[in-house]
Amino acid sequence: MHTPDRGLYGRLGVTLLVLLAYCVGCQLPLPGLDTQKIGLLYEGGGTATARVSVLALGIMPLISALILLELVKLAAPELRTWERAAPRNQRRYGYVAVGLALVMALVQSAGIASALEQVTALVPEPGTTFRAVAIATLMAGTALVIAFANIIDRAGLGSGIWIMFLAPALAELPRTIAGMAVLYRSGEYSFELILAGLAIAVLTVGGVVRLLMAARGAEAVASTCIWTPLLSYSLLPWLLFPIGLIATLSADGAVTLMTSGPLRFIVLAVLVVLVSALSLRSFARTGQMSPIPAAIIGLTLTAVVVATEIMQSYFFAVPPLGSTDLVVATVVAMTILGQWGGVGSGALAQDGPPVSPRA
Repeated sequence: MHTPDRGLYGRLGVTLLVLLAYCVGCQLPLPGLDTQKIGLLYEGGGTATARVSVLALGIMPLISALILLELVKLAAPELRTWERAAPRNQRRYGYVAVGLALVMALVQSAGIASALEQVTALVPEPGTTFRAVAIATLMAGTALVIAFANIIDRAGLGSGIWIMFLAPALAELPRTIAGMAVLYRSGEYSFELILAGLAIAVLTVGGVVRLLMAARGAEAVASTCIWTPLLSYSLLPWLLFPIGLIATLSADGAVTLMTSGPLRFIVLAVLVVLVSALSLRSFARTGQMSPIPAAIIGLTLTAVVVATEIMQSYFFAVPPLGSTDLVVATVVAMTILGQWGGVGSGALAQDGPPVSPRA
């Protein structure tokens, strides 16, 4: 039986300290806001503060940048081949990812600063100074979260980007569960729906675990499991809106089709199958073959993603975490177990992140 070495506990401690620092940062509001108004305007206590904190953007600008780069890899598999040809190429790829992330953080920060100024009494002194300070602070917050991911990669459990990606959802999980309990006690949410939501979560985790165990640590499968839902949901509105516009001849009708309905489910299923196949093809170009047929991976991920959407849309059965978060959490957990516990998959690729892999 494999016994974790002492280094594991040290790395676990580093990871927990980083997450604690992140939680503290989420409680620090942006400079220039009236802190007394935050709780009044945004119900939810700590969650409300996190929405307007110095770390409000989190790791998402980097995830968005990596999504763009992953889309390029699907269209041009040569990029993945080039990236993996030499460590120098991986570093260059990382610099590009960070640069794109900061550009996205700049755009998002400007939008947030402008939106905050429109909220009555939240910004006592609106104007250029507030916007400049807010933008600089939010961009610095994104850089800090990227540094947190780097620390987790180098001195923690690894998979730093994905742990930071999951941090907001996991922090919100107790509040979500408490909300379900309140709705259940009030009779607005039945026990059967709670069980259905839990069943969705269990089946999602079980399906991904089976894929990773069958893959025997293949990086192509672990990476495909993570990126397929993210890329599919990123592409979904870009396909649904023009299709809906043609079908209904109105923008309102197109928006309605985008939010729910059979068309959304069909397009999402097609995207999941297509993206997973292209991802595996991209890895095959680098010599990393999947031991599992692409059809099985695509159909499993399609069942996970689309079934969750259908249950939420028609039966209002909501799992504690979304399907994408559940998939990412499962792959991260299996990767950590594979690296430190001798179990499952130890092959979660950062796929060219701007943080160095653990030595």
